[in-house]
Amino acid sequence: MGCATRGAAEIWFALYTPADERRLRARLGAFEVATIKAGHGWAGYDLTDEFAVWLAGYPYRNRFFQSPQFLTNDALKAFDRYLAERLRATLTASEVDEHTVVAVWGVASLFGLTRVSRLLEATSEQICGRLLIAQGILARSDGDVGPQPDQFDNGHLRAHLLGCAAAGGGCDGSALRDSIVPE
Repeated sequence: MGCATRGAAEIWFALYTPADERRLRARLGAFEVATIKAGHGWAGYDLTDEFAVWLAGYPYRNRFFQSPQFLTNDALKAFDRYLAERLRATLTASEVDEHTVVAVWGVASLFGLTRVSRLLEATSEQICGRLLIAQGILARSDGDVGPQPDQFDNGHLRAHLLGCAAAGGGCDGSALRDSIVPE
């Protein structure tokens, strides 16, 4: 196996409300089985505990526990590098090829620490096949899944949808958009 070419070929975002987090996690095995039955490989990466694992190995962790304000941008940049290295390891594993779906979940655990866009910028050249990011976002008052005002940064949604190509065609325009900006 292995990948003949790498680069941000296809990045999918599966958006759901935070209330559906447990439901998504409970069905990850079913997603894997369906993906394999469809003739694709599957690799998964759970971000949930990554900050705790990184912090446990960080030399100044005791200082952070005593005074959280010491968790500076430099420290968080080190976490970004750690996270990118871990995702790269999954993306470049020998069993990952251009037919593999690499699924990433536990994205909410990064809130306040880093952004998905940083992780994707640091790893996009290693993507082979399809990268699926499962990310909970808040539902709007009309019940549709979409951006909330606090999810914007300089007029752009913090987690831009970089790609959307479901098997059999396009995106659901009400929930997935190639680029979401406020009106």
